[in-house]
Amino acid sequence: MEIKISLKEYPLEAVYLAITTLSDRMSVRILKQDKENIVLEIKAKINDKEIRENLDEVFTNELIHHTLRYKITENNKDLREKNCYSSFIFSPKQKQ
Repeated sequence: MEIKISLKEYPLEAVYLAITTLSDRMSVRILKQDKENIVLEIKAKINDKEIRENLDEVFTNELIHHTLRYKITENNKDLREKNCYSSFIFSPKQKQ
């Protein structure tokens, strides 16, 4: 089964994370990739009827999940860096 994914909607990092997460249940091969799209060939590895019938749905759900996580991570990057910086600045000195 082939799936065409728009890289304008889904970051490439999220596509790779979805592929990695599903690698135990599906084999995924990149057929084509350019700046705007990526085309994947997906095959089920296991004999689960539900997964075989809904390969595109299972992959798309995982892709949406990782896209959301990626966007949240990017949005919170500055806040996490400030928190780490503050924890080093304001932490009490350790006795030696």
